[in-house]
Amino acid sequence: TEKSQDTYMDSERIKEEQYTIAETEDAMRNKNIDEINDYKENKITKDQAEIDKKNESGYDKSIEYNDIKNQKSTMFSDENVDPLANQYKEGISEEMYQRKNNMGEVIEVTIVRTVVNGNKADQYKKITTRWTTNYFKNGGVITQHIWDTETH
Repeated sequence: TEKSQDTYMDSERIKEEQYTIAETEDAMRNKNIDEINDYKENKITKDQAEIDKKNESGYDKSIEYNDIKNQKSTMFSDENVDPLANQYKEGISEEMYQRKNNMGEVIEVTIVRTVVNGNKADQYKKITTRWTTNYFKNGGVITQHIWDTETH
């Protein structure tokens, strides 16, 4: 009976220790869950603050860009005059050239349109041969649509 009493006491002590360990584990688990939730809330708040800051700066930059874009000529605009703007009058000027072969046949027609707007100028070229038509703006290739819309 003494052995059974000792075994019973050991069994009860082990159950009590297991219960205490389970309570400790539950407390630690709950503490970890609270810490994770706090971390998530802080992270979300921090991320939202960064997003708001970026959106504000992007909006501010877009307003600044639009202000600069809408500025008219300044007191230094004479220094920024495009050389073509000095050579042509305000508006659209057009010149046409023909290139001929040895027999006098036209093999290429080049139309040069210079668009002057204020102190800025752009030069457009339309080069037509028997096989193709090419369009250029300030030396770069463009489409027919750009030629049509920007030079009329």
